[in-house]
Amino acid sequence: MGCVAVALWLAAATGAAASAWAVQRTPIPPGVNSELDGVSCTQRLCTAVGFMTNAFGAEATLAERWNGSSWSIQPTPKPAGVTDSSLLGVSCASSRSCTAVGSSINRAGTQRTLAERWNGTNWSIQRTQDPAGATSSRLVGVSCTSSRSCVAVGFWYYVGLPSSEVMLAERWNGSSWMVQRTPTLAGATFGQFGGVSCVPVRTCTAVGFLTNAADVEVTLAQRWYGSGWSIETTPTPAGARSSGLDGVSCVSSRSCTAVGFLTNAAGTVGQLAERWNGGSWMLQRTPNRIDGGLVGVSCASTITCTAVGYSGGKTLAERQNATGWAVQPTPNLAYATKSELEGVSCASPRVCTAVGFFTDLAGINMTLAEQYS
Repeated sequence: MGCVAVALWLAAATGAAASAWAVQRTPIPPGVNSELDGVSCTQRLCTAVGFMTNAFGAEATLAERWNGSSWSIQPTPKPAGVTDSSLLGVSCASSRSCTAVGSSINRAGTQRTLAERWNGTNWSIQRTQDPAGATSSRLVGVSCTSSRSCVAVGFWYYVGLPSSEVMLAERWNGSSWMVQRTPTLAGATFGQFGGVSCVPVRTCTAVGFLTNAADVEVTLAQRWYGSGWSIETTPTPAGARSSGLDGVSCVSSRSCTAVGFLTNAAGTVGQLAERWNGGSWMLQRTPNRIDGGLVGVSCASTITCTAVGYSGGKTLAERQNATGWAVQPTPNLAYATKSELEGVSCASPRVCTAVGFFTDLAGINMTLAEQYS
């Protein structure tokens, strides 16, 4: 793998010369496969999280930090008694306060929620709650407005009549995590949150998807107003066979943008974007890029957002301004057989960092970071 790593920074990146996005060098974790799934930036500092796997396929948490000039790996603790652990989302309220969430699997094969906290010096595990009766639970996204206020979302699974997958939300109050009650649409059998974004006025927006009574996968949005969660109506794209939202970014309680995917009648996957104006969600027109979706989004202002994902096995970035969404060229390594961007964070309208992974010619997944400036 050492030869591959050296080649990574010697090989030309397709499309790099025509793009404001540039690949950043990331260190190679001590595993076989690795990827980054979430990133959060404060000014010139960024924290990215994900996981790495060993030769036996076991997963371990991974965190990397950008100090303004280079990425470095940060040691993360492993929960006691687990065989696998991963981090999928991260939010930094300041350069010395970050919270990352994911899940771990114990020796009995049970998946449980996981949260870890960066205090400016090291990472430590926080005790999370799992819903009563959960046979499996996972956190995939988190948003913190301060070191004492975070909301994390994901899903949990229970065995009943019928078996079901249900949305999960937990809140950090500065000393403990507590499960929050989230409403379920009548007749829905499956549902999960994919992302959450909070603003300092005690308002959080979570998005995802659910399978309704007609057995159709549709978009989902819920809002926390400080006392409870409520379902918001989201539009369904015309002709979509299925649709879902994977990421959301709010700059105020009246301005949020969510992104995801849709599948048309022919089975083709495309990108989806919706906007909250304080009163309702509305579909936004995005450039048509087949065989892929938008996974993460970050808004630096009410009219400036950047969304990332994948299309046709290559990285995808789209930028929204006052006139609409447009594709931004992103570099793809010449020898990568597949590349995806999983998360993005914009510290300002002019500086964004995106993370994900690429697959090399040997079939090994490796961490990927790109910066727009």
